[in-house]
Amino acid sequence: MGQPGVHVLEVGSFEGRSAVWFLGQLACGEGSSLTCIDPWIPTVEFTSDEVTMAERHFDSNLTRAQATSRGTLHKLKGRSFNILPTLKPETYDVIYIDGSHRAFDVLCDMVLAWRILKPGGMLICDDYDLEDHCSSVGVPHLAIDGFLACCGECDR
Repeated sequence: MGQPGVHVLEVGSFEGRSAVWFLGQLACGEGSSLTCIDPWIPTVEFTSDEVTMAERHFDSNLTRAQATSRGTLHKLKGRSFNILPTLKPETYDVIYIDGSHRAFDVLCDMVLAWRILKPGGMLICDDYDLEDHCSSVGVPHLAIDGFLACCGECDR
């Protein structure tokens, strides 16, 4: 069951569906961990009731997933731009960014995540093909393309 000592960070967990997969497939070996960051606060996309329900689903989903995994779970409730700078450099083997869909937020998450990614680690971003429904905030692909233009050849 999984390689030992794999450390995964997920930015944007919502109901925990991808977190369940990470805990069951990547962060499931002895000494492995999954750290999940989400503010679980209302947005233009989700009402207060929807966010409350999503966090309850997260807690329930991950409680069940932990029962069959050797990895540990760390739930960090708050905004990624406040939490990521507090995490230890070069800690994570895999970082999955799926929080905000606003270009600036995605770029900030990528930049802040870069220093906590282990050398040779993998930084994964979701929602690249998301359509632009509000041109004033941009979409993830703008941030991802910009980050790769600046750091695509950087060692990590």
